[in-house]
Amino acid sequence: MPGLITANFLPGRIIMKKLLKLFVAAFLLSTVFASCSGGGGGGGSSNTNINSNTTTQTISGMAAAGGPIVGTVTIRDSSTPPVTKTVQIAADGGYTIDVTGLTPPFALRADGMVGGLSYSLCSAAIGSDINGTINITPFTDLILSGLAGEIAANYYNTGNFSTLTPAALNAAQAALQAKLLPILEAMGLSNSIDLLRTSFSADHTGLDAVIDIVQVVINPTAASATITDIVNQEIITANFAAQTYTGTFSNSNVSQGITDIQAIENQVNTFSSLVATAITPTNPQLLALFDSATFLQDGADLSTFLSNMPMPAPSLTFTVAAINAIDSAAGTAIVTIEYTFQGRTGQYDVTGPWSFIKKNGVWLMQGDQKIVWVSVQAEAYYSMQSYAYDTGLNFNISNVPSNSNIASAVFTGPGLPTAGLTKTIMLPGYNGFSYDINLSGGALNDTLISAIASNAVYTCQLYDASSSLLATYTQMLPKRPLMLSELSTGLFPMITAPTITALNAYSGGQIQVTWTLPMDYTFYEVDLSLADNTGSNSAEVSVQWVQTGATALATALTLQPITSTGTTFTPASRYLYIMANDIYNRSFETVSSPQILYHSQ
Repeated sequence: MPGLITANFLPGRIIMKKLLKLFVAAFLLSTVFASCSGGGGGGGSSNTNINSNTTTQTISGMAAAGGPIVGTVTIRDSSTPPVTKTVQIAADGGYTIDVTGLTPPFALRADGMVGGLSYSLCSAAIGSDINGTINITPFTDLILSGLAGEIAANYYNTGNFSTLTPAALNAAQAALQAKLLPILEAMGLSNSIDLLRTSFSADHTGLDAVIDIVQVVINPTAASATITDIVNQEIITANFAAQTYTGTFSNSNVSQGITDIQAIENQVNTFSSLVATAITPTNPQLLALFDSATFLQDGADLSTFLSNMPMPAPSLTFTVAAINAIDSAAGTAIVTIEYTFQGRTGQYDVTGPWSFIKKNGVWLMQGDQKIVWVSVQAEAYYSMQSYAYDTGLNFNISNVPSNSNIASAVFTGPGLPTAGLTKTIMLPGYNGFSYDINLSGGALNDTLISAIASNAVYTCQLYDASSSLLATYTQMLPKRPLMLSELSTGLFPMITAPTITALNAYSGGQIQVTWTLPMDYTFYEVDLSLADNTGSNSAEVSVQWVQTGATALATALTLQPITSTGTTFTPASRYLYIMANDIYNRSFETVSSPQILYHSQ
């Protein structure tokens, strides 16, 4: 078993995760990798800006990779120096960007998350595309890479789009269409479909269904891509430098695969609609969606899982974000399910996708098949009193069953020691720990952090007391932690009340906490704790947005009176922090007290 290495533990951090968070967190993660390399074709006009000084001109389209991308679209024009504009992507994946006065041709890039993974996909537009549709998908990413002869991200960054001509776009798109033709035909789509400009919805039908079953993995080092039909496990390899594709797809089993995908989606939609009603956990219609014999969700069986479901929850919805794998013949599938709560797409504590099994012609949900809840998250801290920062990774295990024989957990992955990080699980039924490895602990530095790639893979191995391996789980980190040199106060939520003076005088009772959030952040948690000077007595209140009527964009909460469950004591220290997450699930925590040891700049 790997050796032990100590890591920094942050006082006051919540160890016991609330049940609703555990439930919601379980629906996040796909295994589709993405990188910025794509673009568009078609069109027959020159790259001349039409009506440049008359009415407002726009480009609109869909930014999706299996599901809608939660993030932004940035357009870059051909002027010197180039002009860029950035807009938010709508909840359904649609975007519209004002290009009035910009110089075509254009390169576009969509950055964000789908199903717990980070995506950066590129596309392209010429003059005749103004006031038209331009999509940004893994297919447009491939087209632009094929046109450029390099990774589309590199082409986008150069700003030199002289090769981005109508003829070049047509040729690059035709090359990809030819390889996708068997699947397009199986879906009843035209062999001349414009992958760049055809309007579609991210609803697992039509072109979106093709995106579901054709998964793209970019290799930036080799300037190549692996394109896999997950239904038949057929592979095509793209060599961008040579501008060639090797391999072929067939249309066998594709129709059945799509039928199965849509049946799985229907089950998830039914589950979502039932959660929104006052249905009971023993309702036959609800039970019929699951395979009770094999269901396992973060250590909970089906009865436990449904009993702890927050029903009714009309503001909580679930959708299929990605199909990770499907075998129609064997009747098995791995599916990423994403949630939306109060209008915000969930990106918290990414865990794993769900397994599905087909029995008697019906697809049934099996949960994530994990014996515990495991997560890894990038995090950063700021102390408003000592003006210091810290940054690093947080590893978490929760919901360990009371009859579990798990004795330890070992985490390995980028930025960590080769031997891994080992944590002993002290007691049977241990409900959770939060394990931080930060700059202040000396185990990380900016050099190690900078080398962590997007969608980095971390592994958690669980052992019993005799060092026998019980389970191995992999975890994806959408974005690396920010380096210490990248941190500034503008990246953190700011506590506006109580003031530090008021906090230092607080000894209990109701208290109003207010804060501001950076743009596109989601409020997650407020925590207030008191302790005496011996460390023997303390009291704490913690409020998460999923537990209250507060929205994900809340900027104020009234905390109810805080009282000790033990002996009455006089507070000697106070600890208040607020936690918010960016769209990549990176945690940013602001502390209105000096108790945490930080690595100061």
